[in-house]
This record gives sequence, C-alpha cells and structure tokens, in this order.
Amino acid sequence: MVFWATIAFAWTGPEAASFMGGEIRDPRRTVPRAFAIAAPMIAAIYILGTGSVLVSIPSEQTNALYGLMEAISIDAARFNLLWLIPVAAAFVVLDRLGSVGVWLGAVARIPFVAGLDHHLPRSFARLHPRHGSPTVAIWTQAVIIAAFAFLGQAGTSVRGAYTVVVEMMVVATMLPFVPLFGAAIKLSADASVPGEVRIPGGRPTVVVMALIGLATTLGAIALAFVPPADEERPAIAVLKVAGMTTTLLLAGAAVYFAGSARARRLGRRGGPPQ
Repeated sequence: MVFWATIAFAWTGPEAASFMGGEIRDPRRTVPRAFAIAAPMIAAIYILGTGSVLVSIPSEQTNALYGLMEAISIDAARFNLLWLIPVAAAFVVLDRLGSVGVWLGAVARIPFVAGLDHHLPRSFARLHPRHGSPTVAIWTQAVIIAAFAFLGQAGTSVRGAYTVVVEMMVVATMLPFVPLFGAAIKLSADASVPGEVRIPGGRPTVVVMALIGLATTLGAIALAFVPPADEERPAIAVLKVAGMTTTLLLAGAAVYFAGSARARRLGRRGGPPQ
C-alpha cells in the first residue's frame, strides 16, 4: 500500500501534452494515439521489469534504489555473462538521461510562459538561438532540483534521501490533479463547444473516471507521507516531505503574486512592445 503512491506517480506525464500542445503536429490525432500506445507500454514495462527483479532476487532482499542493477549483476554472474553488467549500467544511465531531458524539457514550458506573461523575469522567455529551448527556465529548474536533492540527504542515508525526494515529487505532482479532476466533473455539465472531442459515454463516463482519478490522487498524496518500514528516522522523513513540499508551494505562490503585481504595473504603463 505504501508503494501505491509511487505506482500512481508512474502514470503521470500525459499532462505534459498540454504544456507542449503548440509543438505537437496534429495534436487532435496524435495525442489520443500516443496515449493508446503509451499506456499499455508503461504497464508492461513496470510489470515485466518488477517481475524480472523478483525472479532474480528474493523479495526480502530487494532494494528500491539498487534493485535493478543488483538483479542484473546476480543474473549475469549466475550465467557467467559478466560483460552484461557494464552494458546494462550504460543503458540505465541512458534511460535516466532521457527521463531527465523529457521532464525538464516539458515542465520548462511553464516558467517559459510565466516569463512571457511577466510573472517571471523576461529572461525566462528567452529561447536558445539554435535549439529553440527555454534555456534559462531549464537551468533554473536544474539548480532548484539540485538544492532539493541536497536538502533531502541531510541527516539520512542515500536511500533515505532518494525516498524523501520521490515522495516529495509525488505530493507536488499530484496536488494539481485534485482541482483538475474537480474541474472535469463541473465542466462536463456544460454545453459542448465547437471542436470538442466527444468522450464515449458522455458526462457519466467523465464523472466516474474523474472520481476514480480523484480517489487515486488523494490516496497517493496521503500514502506519500507514510515512511518505509525500514526508515531509520521516520519522523524526520515525514517532516522533510512536508517541509520541502510546503516550501515549494510557498515559493510558487510568491512567484505568482509577485508576477501578478508586476503584470498589473506593466499593464498600467502600457507594457513592453510584444
């Protein structure tokens, strides 16, 4: 049950399509097809990957941080294929680099747009002259992530720090889904608008799916505050998750209100040329 939060977190990511809708070719056709392909692939990767680890290592010896590489190392030694270990390690590194690139690249569109709307300094809206990526937004995110990783490690082990950062990410990522599912229920009662995609089953389908999503989201947030059974300092771990999440939310609120005041001042002055 404790790992339910991480399982639910594994299914997040499709919302990034809304951040990058302007960069997707034919989004009305591409996005639904991408979801239909990605969803079973994600399930297969997690189920087959976890099953493979449990076949290689007894469940009581698995490690959330090193379990994959431990399983590969044990199987490589068992079949006398030790050359597979560095190859697997290289693939794991490549996988993590790709994941970091996807998350930073997609989420960076939010501070980029905030820079366009004057909620953040105009430099956040600056694009790389060659690649067209919001470099200031990406580097700022990288620095903040490094700071949170450093704070998460204070007073605990590497595994404890990893768990704290993952749980903080779960809470921070899941919170926006609460009003999102609530808005889906409310808006499903409104009249359809031109170009709206028809959901099979209409409003009842939307309401049922939104309620399931809402229950899953709230459950994941609650379980993210439950420390693992082997956590050496559970109280400190919970305080770290709550403290870092609160800091993140307060920082976001401060940016929003300061940016709103800046936008109002620019509006009264006529604003810079667009």
